[in-house]
Amino acid sequence: MEKIVVFYDETFPYEGERPSKEMIERLRGSCTLADAKSLEQSLDEATCLVHLHGSFFSKSSWPEILRFLNKGNGLVHLGGAPFKIPVYEENGEWKREVEQLGYHRQLHILETLEVAGDQVKHYMANEDFDLFQGKESLFDVKSTYSMQLHVTRTKDVPNENGSGGPMDAHFYPLLKGVSKEGRHVAAPAVLLEHTKGEFTGGRWLFVNQEVTSTFWEQGGVEALVEWAEFASKGVTEVWVKPNYSSYFPGEKIRLHIQIQELQKKNQGQKWTFHLQLTSVKTTYKWSEAVTVISSSDIQYIQHSIPFEIEPGYYELICQLEATDGQRRTLHQGIWGYDQDLLMKGEPLSCGRDYFEKEGKPFPIVGMTYMTSDVARKYLFLPNAAAWDRDMRHMKKAGINYIRTGLWTGWRQVMFVDGHPYEEVMRAIDAFILTAKRHDLEVTFNFFSFTPERWEGENPYLDPRSIEAQKRFISAVVSRHKETTNIQWDLINEPSMFDEKRIFKGPMTSGDRFEHEAFRDWLRERHSTIRQLQEHWDMTPNELTSFEKVELPEYDEINFSTTNKLEKRAIAGLIIRYFR
Repeated sequence: MEKIVVFYDETFPYEGERPSKEMIERLRGSCTLADAKSLEQSLDEATCLVHLHGSFFSKSSWPEILRFLNKGNGLVHLGGAPFKIPVYEENGEWKREVEQLGYHRQLHILETLEVAGDQVKHYMANEDFDLFQGKESLFDVKSTYSMQLHVTRTKDVPNENGSGGPMDAHFYPLLKGVSKEGRHVAAPAVLLEHTKGEFTGGRWLFVNQEVTSTFWEQGGVEALVEWAEFASKGVTEVWVKPNYSSYFPGEKIRLHIQIQELQKKNQGQKWTFHLQLTSVKTTYKWSEAVTVISSSDIQYIQHSIPFEIEPGYYELICQLEATDGQRRTLHQGIWGYDQDLLMKGEPLSCGRDYFEKEGKPFPIVGMTYMTSDVARKYLFLPNAAAWDRDMRHMKKAGINYIRTGLWTGWRQVMFVDGHPYEEVMRAIDAFILTAKRHDLEVTFNFFSFTPERWEGENPYLDPRSIEAQKRFISAVVSRHKETTNIQWDLINEPSMFDEKRIFKGPMTSGDRFEHEAFRDWLRERHSTIRQLQEHWDMTPNELTSFEKVELPEYDEINFSTTNKLEKRAIAGLIIRYFR
């Protein structure tokens, strides 16, 4: 049984237009109302906190609020940036402290930034959730706040500097501000669902703008109760995925469905998956319903789509419905490999003054992109529908070039040297196909800071590592010899050599390959040990032979000597070697 607690205190600071006494009484009919003094006690056994005071909150109640949310309970926030201004009582009066970040950072909200409403023409509800559909008129168009999240500080690949960390939460816009050009430029209402970590199971719904009398007079009370009931239910994590994101003509699609109730109180519910597959290029349509009884233990279900795929883009739409009334829609994009599309047009070329495409200048307007749903995990959890949506928006905004690639997880792409995983290769195919569909050029980057070593000692000098890297790159490039919208980037920001100190400049890793290369370079540069002794101002007792030369560490280098210059030169020599 849900217990919804609404924090409202008529003596407490408030942002926006306050609800009338009539509205407060209507809230009292469905919820437990708590003022600043009774809030902590009211949260016992509650399932959702509705916070009506925007940025303002009781400083003395914060430990209890945090404890409540740590239990995976729900939150509905209304008005301004959340939990930014602590309020304390002094001599019977409420006093405001200055704006602070520390409180909402404990909720994994790193920062909130104001988004002006002057570019917003109207609001549009997210059609994948029914929470705000038909409720757009509750809100006047005005400034809101964006939320910069930092939901995890843990690396999922400990030895990699590009690790994206585990996915502990999912973030969705519920109400979007649309400009006169049709671009989505703001999100005054958002949903944050915690699937792992300290807030596991918690659903938090934020309306990050002040509301007016319009909200209260046109159904705001009923909307708050509906949102609070939704947040009280907690998170049900659901995925619908194909085993490949692209298939070759004649193959059949295999679906993986997984579901887990992250709040044990919800297990045993019946969830119905209404599946529909459509294609613009073909006339084929398929639909079917799958029913699953949910559990707090994760469930995996396999399902086949009984037809042979053809070249082109397909979209799988999954409308989810639970017995308790929860509804949402999931989208998955799937490609039938389309060689003709990839070969269409001419590759980008380099003219005297401009890049050129199809005989015309091609001024590049681009950005780095690793998808809005799972970020750097996009090749391991591919969803061409998310890419298709994002690329459509980018193209509409005037972007013609995107940069993507691998910043982490190379061993997840090719764990065994020479044997890449086909599901990742097909995800790369699907990504390039999606970009081609929107006439976008793509640069694909293979390594981020230090190339993967694959059991070698030095990522730049060990032949074992170099040959493995070649096999890794060849596995991808060989699939797109005739693709016309792809360029390849070997490495993002090369570091030399110690990957643990990549941002400190060229640092020695001290391995035998670097040692040998440094000595060979010194022999080439100085010819004899006598000349090296002379140039380094060292006696024969101090430097008896080239074999006695040690790789200098940063703190051993006097910046007025040539040793640092030579260390830089060896780095430059390596760069020229690989060009």
